[in-house]
This record gives sequence, structure tokens and C-alpha cells, in this order.
Amino acid sequence: MVNRKVNTSMDGVLLTDELYAYRCRGGVCVELLEANMMAQAIVDRCSKAVEDLVDQHKATDIVLDLQHVQWMCSLMLGKLVALAKQVRSNDGRLLLAGLSSQLEGVIKGAGLTEMLPMFADVNAALGGAAAPVALDRPR
Repeated sequence: MVNRKVNTSMDGVLLTDELYAYRCRGGVCVELLEANMMAQAIVDRCSKAVEDLVDQHKATDIVLDLQHVQWMCSLMLGKLVALAKQVRSNDGRLLLAGLSSQLEGVIKGAGLTEMLPMFADVNAALGGAAAPVALDRPR
């Protein structure tokens, strides 16, 4: 896990040890705090938490802030594709923000840029400044 303090001033919720979520303009932002998304247990735990969040906030854009993620296994890439399909089925969008050049290269190389649009940061993904509001813990 990234050694950093979660910004609790954003009225968000720590979904797992690796995920912090908060409402932002037009959707929900999810910050991945784990630098190494290679272990199946972590990938499964994170994907389940985000899937539950998507189910709770239907028809919402989900921004995944990946600024801390250095490595991602193919399992995680597959989970992102499945998550993008789930979000789209609810008339929302899955947007990726803050990717390292390595992760960006992996997504481009896999031909997934249309399904997984990438942005420099959360603000760019939202088309402007994030306006956080309280987010209830998923049930």
C-alpha cells in the first residue's frame, strides 16, 4: 500500500485498505492506494468493492484514480474491462486517471483506449475541478 494519509477532508469512505472513494462532480472517484496490483487477492477485493459501488450508484460515471499504481497484472486489466461494461450497462462511463506511462502503454497496446478512456488526472477526467461531497459506504 502507498505510504500516505488519505485525504479525509473529501468526505469519502475507505472501501478497503487499497481503495478510497468519494463523490465528485458527475460521478464517483475511486483512488487506488496500492502500488502493486499484481496479487489476485488484492485484485479480487478491489474489483468486488468497486463493482458493489457501481451497483449502488447506477448511471454514474466512475473515475479510477490510478496515480499510485505502478504495476497491474492481466487479471486486473480484465477486471477493468468487465467493470467498464458494467458501468456502461447503467449508462455511465468508466474513466481512468493518473496512469503511469507504463500502464498507459499496456492499455494502448491491448487496444482498449475506447473502452478505457485515459486522462492525466481526476480533474481532466471530470472536465474541470472535482467537487467532492459525502459518499455513503456501499451496502
